[in-house]
Formats: sequence, structure tokens, C-alpha cells
Amino acid sequence: MITAGAFFAAFALITVLVSMGAFDGANLRLTRYLQGRGSSAQDIGLGLFSYLGSIEVTFTIAVLLGVALFRGLRLLAVLPAVLVLIASGLEILLKSVVPAVEPGRAFQRFPHGLPSLSHDVGAYAFPSGHVLRATIVSLA
Repeated sequence: MITAGAFFAAFALITVLVSMGAFDGANLRLTRYLQGRGSSAQDIGLGLFSYLGSIEVTFTIAVLLGVALFRGLRLLAVLPAVLVLIASGLEILLKSVVPAVEPGRAFQRFPHGLPSLSHDVGAYAFPSGHVLRATIVSLA
């Protein structure tokens, strides 16, 4: 519980710093640097990797974990799917509250040949739903 409390406190601190714009300059510099080093192969690889955090994939993994757990621990079997839904709700809430503008079209390098699984769930870009759901699934 102490570790979970420490991670929650760190997340709350980062959320406050993002809402104050503390990372805007560093974020822009890092984005420009990484964009200059990118390639088409990297874009495709990272585009495929980003599917792992999508709601469709994480919810499917959570349901499969639940089915595997259902044989012995029936009440615990619903926990992974419930955690993914809670994380998605938290994403929607925070994307409506924390004013962090998403990068412009010039910075978005998702490959055009891959289907996009993105969902516009809020006015802002923080937190990343992919990272939030992937973290929750890995902890479940």
C-alpha cells in the first residue's frame, strides 16, 4: 500500500505540474529532437506497439485474464476488466480537467497505412490513455 500511495502522490504531482505548463518547453525540445531522428520503420513499429494500450486490446486482455481466473477465484476474475474500465473513466475525467494541449498535426507521425484506434474522449491530451491502461493491465 505504501508503494501504491507513493505512485499516486507522484501521479498527482505530475498532474499539477502538467496543468501549470511546467513541461511545455522540455516537451517541445524533446519532440523536435526525436522527430529529427525518426524513420518510417520506427513509425510503423511504434504505431503497432501503440495498439497494446488501446481500449480494445487492453479490455480484451483483461477479459481473457478474467476468464483464466474464473476457474478458481470467481470474485477476483472481474477485477482486470473493472480496472481497465476505471482507468478509462479516469482518463476521460482528467482529459476534461487538466489543460494540456495535444501536439499539432506537424508532430503526429502515426503511419497512414495503419488503422487508427484513437478516440477523442476529452478536450485535452493528458493523461495518455494508452499508458494509463497499459499500466493498469500490467499491475492487474
